[in-house]
Amino acid sequence: MERVAGVSLAEALDEDQAEPPDLQARVTIVRDVCRAISHAHAKGILHRDLKPQNVLIDQHGEALVVDFGLARSSDDGTMTRTGAPLGTPAYMPPEQAGAFGGEVTERSDVYALGATLFHALTGRPPYLGRGEELLFLVLNDTPPPAPSQVDLDLPPELDAVVLRCLEKDPARRYGSALELAAELERWLRGEPVLARRVGAFERFSRWVAHNPLVAGLSAGVVVCVAVILLLALQNWRLVRRLGGS
Repeated sequence: MERVAGVSLAEALDEDQAEPPDLQARVTIVRDVCRAISHAHAKGILHRDLKPQNVLIDQHGEALVVDFGLARSSDDGTMTRTGAPLGTPAYMPPEQAGAFGGEVTERSDVYALGATLFHALTGRPPYLGRGEELLFLVLNDTPPPAPSQVDLDLPPELDAVVLRCLEKDPARRYGSALELAAELERWLRGEPVLARRVGAFERFSRWVAHNPLVAGLSAGVVVCVAVILLLALQNWRLVRRLGGS
């Protein structure tokens, strides 16, 4: 590849940079990355390792996607012949992080684009951790906080966009990188985005559906505590009646 005179998106977002890109510039960069990935998808190529470090910003401020070392044909969406996940855990989707036969599709790259957008907005990846702990969070934890919860100065309109990308169920994400690019373009033009914010109850319901064992055990503990409190209250009332008589 030709040499690119510039820095990666990760470097551009570094707090030590004298002039980091403003919000409009950051969203524009990710929009352009979405368009580039859409072009790759149209050619039948999945990137599988999208992250701020693999986005270069040249001297004209244009974004270039690099490091297709893990890319493979969309006709073969499996991870590896051995089932070992490949990629960067902080930005990879659950189906790519899973150890057994996860199917990687265009929507998997959409997840990574959402994780990259999350980092571009907040300066950190969606999930924080190392090694097995990080993989566990990607596979099992509830969705990460909305970007505006990490940085209160961010517009909440982008929360729904980011969190839709980061859905654990691929069917709930944007259908394509081009669809995500169009959503970001709407925001850049000052138009309403199509994604809607997920309420706390719906987020909790999805967590229960994704973690039935933990949810069941938690519910059992709550029921036991409620029964104990009810019995204690009944005994207290009985003691008061006996004392009064």
